[in-house]
Amino acid sequence: MRFLRELTATGFYTGYFPVAPGTAGSWAALCLLIFTVRVTGVSWVVAGCLAAVLFSILTLISSGGFAEEIGQEDPGCVVMDEFAGIAVTLAFSSGTLYSLALAFLFFRFFDVVKPWPANRLQDLPGAKGILLDDLVAGLYGGILLLLLQFFFPILNT
Repeated sequence: MRFLRELTATGFYTGYFPVAPGTAGSWAALCLLIFTVRVTGVSWVVAGCLAAVLFSILTLISSGGFAEEIGQEDPGCVVMDEFAGIAVTLAFSSGTLYSLALAFLFFRFFDVVKPWPANRLQDLPGAKGILLDDLVAGLYGGILLLLLQFFFPILNT
């Protein structure tokens, strides 16, 4: 059971990347979603929303317990929450290279800066605190991406 919890919480071990594990986890999630959209042909809205729900469930199931096991409140190696957060941002993407690159950058920016209420939500206990700040960062990134795609249609081509 510990193996599955660790595998899931660490984003299939991307959380053990030696430098910027959250960025590595976000990159892995982006690549996974690009692959999924290309193979299945579903829209970015559908893929992002479904992935956000799935990754959120996986975070809630695995992250709190794994964090307890290793004796840390929100360990850097736990990145399944980054998978969920970037999936939220990607749900707003048009799917172009520009849009995907901006989605990645915007999510990482808001995940690091943690504007209100993300900075408050991360203080919640257990898996809720691990997850909710990333979902808010994903929402902020998605809203900014949507606005830029609207005002600069070149991002959609």
